[in-house]
Amino acid sequence: MHGMSKTGAFEAIVLGLSERSHRHQAAIAHLADMALGEGDLDVVLRAACVECLDVLDLAEARILEQQDGCDLALRCRVARARPTSAIPPWHAAAPPPGAGAVAVATALQPGTVQPVGLRALTSIPIGSVDARFGFLELHHPYAREFSELEVNFISAVARLLGRAVDRNQEIEAMRLANDELAVQADEARTLVRELCHRVRNDLQALEGQARLLARQTSDPVSRDGFDALGRRMMSLANLYEHLLARPEPRRIEFDAYLSTLCVRVQDAHDLTALGLTLELCAEPVPLPLPEAVAFGIVANELIANAVEHAFNDRTNGRVRVAVAREPNQPHRARMTVSDDGAGLRAGSAQGEGLRLARRLAAHHGAELTCESGDRGTAWHVTFACL
Repeated sequence: MHGMSKTGAFEAIVLGLSERSHRHQAAIAHLADMALGEGDLDVVLRAACVECLDVLDLAEARILEQQDGCDLALRCRVARARPTSAIPPWHAAAPPPGAGAVAVATALQPGTVQPVGLRALTSIPIGSVDARFGFLELHHPYAREFSELEVNFISAVARLLGRAVDRNQEIEAMRLANDELAVQADEARTLVRELCHRVRNDLQALEGQARLLARQTSDPVSRDGFDALGRRMMSLANLYEHLLARPEPRRIEFDAYLSTLCVRVQDAHDLTALGLTLELCAEPVPLPLPEAVAFGIVANELIANAVEHAFNDRTNGRVRVAVAREPNQPHRARMTVSDDGAGLRAGSAQGEGLRLARRLAAHHGAELTCESGDRGTAWHVTFACL
């Protein structure tokens, strides 16, 4: 028996339709993943052209982008030397009337592309009428009719390309907005650095004035007041100098800040001439800016209190500053300012500097405690850290 039975032919047709349907669905799923992602738009456009060539067995696929006005520019082109499908019988004969013309269908319906000349072209719009991106053009060396399944596939591809274009425009708008925010942030950082520079210079000038007035006055109370004012100005000036060297002003590495502060304190009090040493042992402990300011002033006041009251005119002594995170509490730290002096004398813990230290510690949720004996005094400041 020659040929295939009617039942066998029908089964072959159904099987072929099923295979094509699965192939269309797989291609659409692949394009959907790309179109709805954040990939490069040109990669998505090229993938759409490749899928159209493979699924529809075409010769060429193009993406034309609509420019200002009605001009179209070629955005993407994928072509193969020759489609694999058989050439229809009329193509081998003389070309029909109108040879050389191009058939264009702007609204796809099954069977709307008619043989005109030696070539067929189907053009499908991408994007809405109000926001037209361009057109998907499908070329074939001979005119052909698309089945309903193929029409649905092409329409789905065009819709996905429209979504890809919209997504790309959203990403580009976000990128431009982020670039603008980055420029504004750079400008703001520049202004902050300029402000820090000017404030630091002003504080250093005020510190110098306070120390000059302290030397010039003969009144002990006034002298102590000017000295205290100078210390606080120095602490703030040192903070602003620290800020100038940091890219992130809202976060201060407290250990590094204390290091420069201790150097300034040692020079300001001329501790070497007094026979005193100032030591620092600090773990990396980042703090928000307000807390770094407050606890820097607290450290300054506690160091000054030790230098002025702990040693009773001794010609040698040691003041030590230590900072470490609390054991088993990674977000809490303790700063200890200790000395090996004679311990607290009656009334020595009631000075203006210690009162300021207590107020600052309480205001920022820190706990300030003291241990004192004949071998020295230790002030502990326990606070939250980053």
